[in-house]
Amino acid sequence: MIKGRCIFIQLIWLLVWAALVFARTDESIEPLMAFSDDEFFSSDSLVLRTREAGLLDKDFSGVAVSAPQHIWTTDVDWLPLVMAIAQSGDRDWEIRLPANCILAGTNMRTGAVRFAAAFGHETGNKTPIDGSPDLDGPKPPGLALRMAQMTRLDARRLQMDWDTGTWSIGVINFDQASNTVVVELHGDREPVPLMSTPVHPEPASRAIGGMPCYRPTAKTPDPPEYGLRFSSEYSMEGNTPRLNIFGAFTLSIHDYHLAGEKSMHHLKDGGRTDIAAVIPVTLAVVGLNREAPVRFDWAVPVYGKPLARGMLGRGYFSINALAGGEKAVFPPGKNLCYIIMNGKIFGPEPIKVTDANRKTK
Repeated sequence: MIKGRCIFIQLIWLLVWAALVFARTDESIEPLMAFSDDEFFSSDSLVLRTREAGLLDKDFSGVAVSAPQHIWTTDVDWLPLVMAIAQSGDRDWEIRLPANCILAGTNMRTGAVRFAAAFGHETGNKTPIDGSPDLDGPKPPGLALRMAQMTRLDARRLQMDWDTGTWSIGVINFDQASNTVVVELHGDREPVPLMSTPVHPEPASRAIGGMPCYRPTAKTPDPPEYGLRFSSEYSMEGNTPRLNIFGAFTLSIHDYHLAGEKSMHHLKDGGRTDIAAVIPVTLAVVGLNREAPVRFDWAVPVYGKPLARGMLGRGYFSINALAGGEKAVFPPGKNLCYIIMNGKIFGPEPIKVTDANRKTK
């Protein structure tokens, strides 16, 4: 009876989350993003061109993705991800798609996140593309008031293990993020169950006000009913930069969240508190015309009574991303923070970086 109730609760929250996702991308385009397997893998460009015309007729602005729910890795060697974009001609000119489109994938058996440039570049090269010929020159007159584009991407660029697994995949296009789609990979190998990673970074040893902190503070937002809320705070202490991230979340627990350790010091009062789960969290900072995000990977505890798969877990975090000697250098101008957690993309949250405060030590 208890197991059946947990499954029922999990299904209810999955439906709630699906509603939130489609509210973000506008459910009116859902029929346009529904493709058969043959259409996903088709080389016929007409399949997408006819959908583009329909996209122009919808009251939708942003980016959305769609992919097959199941892939048999022994039969095909790529993972088609259809990306739809609707925007103004001005935005299309100012935020060039090849230089700003990043694939974000989460391994839903481990929580590990991978990024890849969607168009022809590897994200290991973090050199800005500023100054390339197609980015130079004045804005031309007569740009379209509205344009739409559908493109097939190969999500295997994420360098995923091409065997049995589950991936959640989406796209970041500078100041816009897509929905995410879950794809089941079917291969020859049996999936290997994995437990959660240790908490990282460990909580601060200072009594009150120390960071990292995994309890609610004056600066952490209230947790949403489901999902994540977060804010960023960039500052300089002498020549030392700080990028403080404050977040609160409520999410459905997966197997890889379940904690292997049972308790830890509750450092504010010297007592101990149970770790119910550990949640992988990836912060990605993107800049305009930059091939790859600057990333930070954490493992955030959920404190409290034991949890099981499908139950809801609630947690908080206050972390200085640049603590511990990280030498991340953000490009001047507008930089945006995203958080990838539980297979979803949250953000953007802007941070202000100028030439005067770029220096790190």
